Amino acid sequence: MRRFAAGLAAATVTLGLFGAALAVAGLVRAHLPLLDGRERILLVLRWAAVAGLAGVVPGMAAGLIAASVARRFLRRAMVGVLVGATVVPVLLAGRRPPSPGTPAVYAPAPERRAPRDAPNLVLVTIDTLRHDHLELYGYDRQTAPHLAALAGGGTVFEAAVAQAPETVHSLASLMTGLYPHAFDAQVGTRPAFLGPAFRTLAERLGAAGYDTAGFVSNVFLKEQNGFAQGFRHFDDHSGMFLWGPSGRTRRAEHVVEPALAWLADAAPPFFLWVHVMDPHHPYEPATPGPWEDAAHAASHAARYGALSLEGYTQRLKDLRTGRRHAAQGEVTYLVGRYDAEILQVDRELGRLAERLEARGFDERNTVLIVTADHGEEFVDHGGMLHGHSLFDELIRVPLVMRGRGIPHGKRLGGQVQLVDVTATLLDLAGLLPPAGGSPELDGVSLVPALRAEQPAVHPALSFIDTRYVAYRTPEWKLVAAFEPYDVGPPSWVPWEGLLSMARVAVGRPHRPKIGLWRLDEDPREHRNLVWDDPASVRAVYAMLSEHRAAHPPRLVASSTTPGLDARGRRALRALGYVQ
Repeated sequence: MRRFAAGLAAATVTLGLFGAALAVAGLVRAHLPLLDGRERILLVLRWAAVAGLAGVVPGMAAGLIAASVARRFLRRAMVGVLVGATVVPVLLAGRRPPSPGTPAVYAPAPERRAPRDAPNLVLVTIDTLRHDHLELYGYDRQTAPHLAALAGGGTVFEAAVAQAPETVHSLASLMTGLYPHAFDAQVGTRPAFLGPAFRTLAERLGAAGYDTAGFVSNVFLKEQNGFAQGFRHFDDHSGMFLWGPSGRTRRAEHVVEPALAWLADAAPPFFLWVHVMDPHHPYEPATPGPWEDAAHAASHAARYGALSLEGYTQRLKDLRTGRRHAAQGEVTYLVGRYDAEILQVDRELGRLAERLEARGFDERNTVLIVTADHGEEFVDHGGMLHGHSLFDELIRVPLVMRGRGIPHGKRLGGQVQLVDVTATLLDLAGLLPPAGGSPELDGVSLVPALRAEQPAVHPALSFIDTRYVAYRTPEWKLVAAFEPYDVGPPSWVPWEGLLSMARVAVGRPHRPKIGLWRLDEDPREHRNLVWDDPASVRAVYAMLSEHRAAHPPRLVASSTTPGLDARGRRALRALGYVQ
């Protein structure tokens, strides 16, 4: 009996210590900023108790082994193997991604016909455009005078947030009204394109009687990636930025020109989408900006001008990763080139707006929206390019609206999201229910805010794949690992609790990264408050969890791999998107 009790105690205590070790690992990886000292101690004790309960069954088996095996060495070895056979499967199971729960059913709204006087809708998206590099948002260079003039007759949203710091996820959200975590039935995998099961903005408008046309220049937006859904005319070749011998010289004019040709015969109501690529690297404007000094930039121009696209991309990545430091004046040179490309796009925006007016598509019958998919970093936080962080230089974008139903000369504070654009355009077209509700969308219409001329305050979610999520309000931004951590104790059901502990402690989706910034006091996000203000960390984290629970992933059939051809994949590889 004594040996049985010893075996039972040894296994139970060992598993209890294993639970305590998992708790400590979980605290280090995830919980530490979210719990105070007392809560940390209680968490370790409770996890140890749960693991001890889970050890009762193998403990009884260990007791029987101890009671029946006479040789001490063999007895201890068999008990050790039993405990190991219990612990190792738990650790291996913890490495698997946790179940995301039950996805919400994706049930597209029933089709509605647009009213006879529905407005024309024109959407211009500009790749890689920082909001704070526009004089419209306080920049000291006149990079976009035509956009500023358009905004003077319309409404500017002071704070618009993209749902991702790169094109494919950001514009998929804009075009569907869904958060990026909806883009695959296998929640937790990286979505690569829009599958046919999605109901896009163009499909909804087309079914309502709109003529639809899209003109794009980013390889992610090609027809094979699903972005042509719903467009009766879709041009992904005239201005496509493929960076071959001729493709590298494709600019906004090569996208706008065929759009103008289509516009010449367009019949209302129509939806026109134009996406231009110019501000994306490589920063090679056709003509220099008036702020550029050729003499001072000569050495940098010679160095970058001699690089292949792969070499250009790698040089910028080396700056981001710290493999090399920027030469004197190098970042200034790159910013000047980038700003000149914004000016280049702005000229084409002015040409498009002028042609719309000439065709009689003006404020009486047309709405024009100008925005961007994401921004670009120039060592604001030590990095370059985009896609690698959720700081505002990458996820805050311009948003300007002008036309029928849009107030003149207004600037609306608060905060909105790009995911709101689909609902807003459907509302302007008269395709949302009278109450304005759209449960099949994550975004909400901005029309009520426009009519009331009052700020809309929409908490925003932005994502990097399935790695990190940012929860942003006008006052706060919290960035955390994508899967919500179980900051409370695990289930008291022994094995269920043990597995939940293992997932937090060793699970792959969990990363020990969390940050909190007070945006109204620190708009450049230089002071991380995660260790200085734990009460606020917990409060904002609770808001993040509540917001995510209100917007679960949708169960949508979709593929997990890009549909691009070999040429498209080569272009992505040259840009550093594909390894």
